[in-house]
Amino acid sequence: MITNIAGVDLIAVEAKYHANCRACYVSKSNLKHQLYKDESEECAYEKSFQDLMSEVQPGIAAGKAYNMNYLRERYQQKLASNGITSSEKYRSEKLKRRMLNHFGDEIVFHKQPDPSKPELV
Repeated sequence: MITNIAGVDLIAVEAKYHANCRACYVSKSNLKHQLYKDESEECAYEKSFQDLMSEVQPGIAAGKAYNMNYLRERYQQKLASNGITSSEKYRSEKLKRRMLNHFGDEIVFHKQPDPSKPELV
């Protein structure tokens, strides 16, 4: 953890951390996030997302519905073509959040009555 905040040596003053705060800090997801500091990799994710959006945006504007599995698979293909080796691990939920940030309230996600079928956009 950060051992020196605002000029105070936290080890010397025997600072204590909330168990929740420490757990979040050392969690695998936070440690993975630290590994993504490589700007070229972040650029590859952004480029892949922009490619996907330019592909589906005309259909969405025309009222076409897309299957989330299809969109995730297309995004994974674009990631792989941009050199991201862990593209098969990318989840639909993460893509959904990214799409919501991109489109705002222009899109709606609809869960189908059959839980085995993917969401529609």
